[in-house]
Amino acid sequence: RTAMQKTLAQLGLENARISFHVEPMDQISAQGAALVELYFSANKGEPLQPLSKIASGGEVSRIALALKTISADMVKERTLIFDEIDVGISGQVGLEVAAHIRKLSCAAQVLCITHLPQTAAIADHHYFLYKKEIQNRTVTQIKQLSPGEHVLEIARMFSGNDTTKVSIEAAKQLIEQVH
Repeated sequence: RTAMQKTLAQLGLENARISFHVEPMDQISAQGAALVELYFSANKGEPLQPLSKIASGGEVSRIALALKTISADMVKERTLIFDEIDVGISGQVGLEVAAHIRKLSCAAQVLCITHLPQTAAIADHHYFLYKKEIQNRTVTQIKQLSPGEHVLEIARMFSGNDTTKVSIEAAKQLIEQVH
């Protein structure tokens, strides 16, 4: 199996297959000398098809993460930004995605925008983004959370705005589990 297939399997896509279809162009343009399209199949027995036509948001997110993970040693990016890379997943797959993000953070600074507790729990620094009206304008604000606020925010991700002792304890356990 290729590194890509192994990584996708670790991210909950055990039967995924992926290939690049390259079609040479008649003339070289600003976009290059060939059209390249990613083909994908998530399930056994299903043909490879254009990724843009068949993949779910969660599948696209995991493919992007897998590509970044396997190319981390080749690409010398200093900062990786993932905007909801974990969309459409939860549970054990969420933990696997978080583990891959944590692994990437050893080689580069990783910024994640997430609503998934598993991803938020791996953060060394947790920031909360929110909107506020100032002088009749809506502006985005950011606040770095203290360790205690980090726990409370993950608890809120579990249970909504009404955090409970159970959700706070679950948040503490999750943070301990992923570190």
